[in-house]
Amino acid sequence: MKKSLDQYINKIKEKTIFIYCNDCYEGNLITPTDNLMVHTLFGNMINFSDVFELEYLEHNIQFEGVTKILLSGHYKCEILNYINNSCTQNLKLNLSNMEFERMNAKRKDDGKKALQRQVIKTNLIDQVNKLSQIKFFKDKLNRSEISIQGIIIDDTHDGGFHPIEEVI
Repeated sequence: MKKSLDQYINKIKEKTIFIYCNDCYEGNLITPTDNLMVHTLFGNMINFSDVFELEYLEHNIQFEGVTKILLSGHYKCEILNYINNSCTQNLKLNLSNMEFERMNAKRKDDGKKALQRQVIKTNLIDQVNKLSQIKFFKDKLNRSEISIQGIIIDDTHDGGFHPIEEVI
């Protein structure tokens, strides 16, 4: 059985920072609680050269008792879609042309959608991995003092139920 974002969030017991993309409608519906802090980022991309962003997370772990960082992506991310379609660099991330062509041949009409989904997943995995390698977070992870997880919100369906996928 697939869970909705609400169902997933409501089962979280530890103090958590939920980070979502600022164009994710479902993320905007989540209400902060004593155990849940919400934070938005452009395209759900942590700016690792921005000391403020990292210090914000560190502060909440050290002084607010946060033990879980939950990064989320969503399939209707117009920000990553724009970046992927308009940049001169190849932001199709870890997909080679051969992989893309194979996906295209498999479902000609759905190739772009499959590529977009892969871009979203790859971005989320990359964000979780990069954050996990920063010394402060790596030390906390090694001592099991925090967890860093990623989920994808499937907001491609009309209606109230938007299932999530646990990615990493």
